[in-house]
Amino acid sequence: MKPSTSWPHIVLGLVGAAISAYAVKVHNLAKAGQETGCGLSNDWSCDKVVTSKWGEIAGIPLGFFGMLFFAIVIIMAIASKTTTTTRKQFALQNLAVSSVGFASSLALSYISIALIKAKCPVCFSTHAVTTTLFLVSLWQFQRARRAQSELADSPQS
Repeated sequence: MKPSTSWPHIVLGLVGAAISAYAVKVHNLAKAGQETGCGLSNDWSCDKVVTSKWGEIAGIPLGFFGMLFFAIVIIMAIASKTTTTTRKQFALQNLAVSSVGFASSLALSYISIALIKAKCPVCFSTHAVTTTLFLVSLWQFQRARRAQSELADSPQS
């Protein structure tokens, strides 16, 4: 059975990309010493998180990598109609990609809370989207696996 377009992946990818783009804007403002409007307190501070040594890789804000990740999610969801993979294979691919995002979110949350000792509302918003994406991917994979199993168990006509 051919996969259909995964609208949840497209919607979550667009939301995640938008939040990640905003995170890049916050990062650039904070690095320039300008007001970001994201510093609620010392414990809830985007500025403290995005300007830390973990706020970028090779001078590139982490939000850029978030935009790249969510672009891949969107492209995969759109390309599903043109591939020759089965629904189960496609669901597994989505699960693999979303697992990378989920693991990254867990690691970044740990760094934020345990090492930087601050929480970034913008960052945590992307983590929430990534976690939702992972859960949707897991659900779709389980559903595709169950459907394939039922198809294999049904008597052939």
